[in-house]
Amino acid sequence: MKTVYVLGAGATRAVAPNMPLTVNLLPKILEDGGHDICLFLYDFYRFNSAADLPPLEDVLSQIDFAINENRPLSSKYTVQYMRDLREDLIFSICDIVRGGKDINFEAAVANMESLILSLSADDCIVSLNYDLVADTAIRLASGWKHVNYGFPVRQAVSHQQDTQGAQIDDHSPIALYKLHGSLNWLFCPLCRAIDIVDGHLSGEHYIYDESGHKVEHCASCNVHYEPIIITPSFLKSYENLYLAYMWRQAEQKLAEADNVVFVGYSMPDADIILRCMFRRAYFTHMQITNGQKSTITVIDYDPAADLSKPNDVYTRYKRLFGEITYDPKGFTQYIADCKMRYDALKN
Repeated sequence: MKTVYVLGAGATRAVAPNMPLTVNLLPKILEDGGHDICLFLYDFYRFNSAADLPPLEDVLSQIDFAINENRPLSSKYTVQYMRDLREDLIFSICDIVRGGKDINFEAAVANMESLILSLSADDCIVSLNYDLVADTAIRLASGWKHVNYGFPVRQAVSHQQDTQGAQIDDHSPIALYKLHGSLNWLFCPLCRAIDIVDGHLSGEHYIYDESGHKVEHCASCNVHYEPIIITPSFLKSYENLYLAYMWRQAEQKLAEADNVVFVGYSMPDADIILRCMFRRAYFTHMQITNGQKSTITVIDYDPAADLSKPNDVYTRYKRLFGEITYDPKGFTQYIADCKMRYDALKN
């Protein structure tokens, strides 16, 4: 029985309660201050308080639209300014997601490790998160040095290391498909290769210094790395060849899965590309198994859940898949159950 776990932001939040959600990112950027993005937000949107902030998705979408249309927002906000602003915003998002002292990263990894230990060799994880909680848990639980991300990685590099990095000669049997990118992925636009940052638990991004300037470059060609981070914009782009390959691998795993477990993901209507992939994989599974359906389980946290009055999360999944199993007890309880089953098997 093959199982695929789909981890949304709520999965990381369950094991790391201080990890910010998307809705927290712009307010935290404003709290930090000193960014061009703060000046832009105050000037362009003219809000009076953080409560009046537009959603991050709107801000990113409007920036992306201006760039894609090659049309300035004003004489002050040129297209090049918007490109630089977007890069600064990605740096700020990565810096916040990295967490720093506010996140008990070791405890988060230990909790996630209980899930990893319960997986079989045929199982895999599809993650929608940038953080390295699942990555590190896989390495620690499996004993392998590197994670199988579903695409070829050229080498593992260390921070501020100008010499050639270590070759990837082994990786975990459990695959982790990070559909929106990762803090530790470094893309060289000239070599068209991905390197990974090796051995940093909390996931410092390494492309930028504390001022937001690019400092890391490819040791093979000396071109600056680019991040692979798909931001929460309505104009998402998945054109990177590695992302496209990984998405195809993830969809194939979903189509082959007997069980798909969604954790901490609300399945919003705006995520039309993901919704299409999930439904297409679900339908493909029926085609290749003579009509048998994958079992869909939704792990949500809603202590007041009443299935006689379904909440929005239940309703969205029900409309997409039809038959689902809805578990409102949350990921923490699910992990505890996994640990109990693992301990029972071990003993």
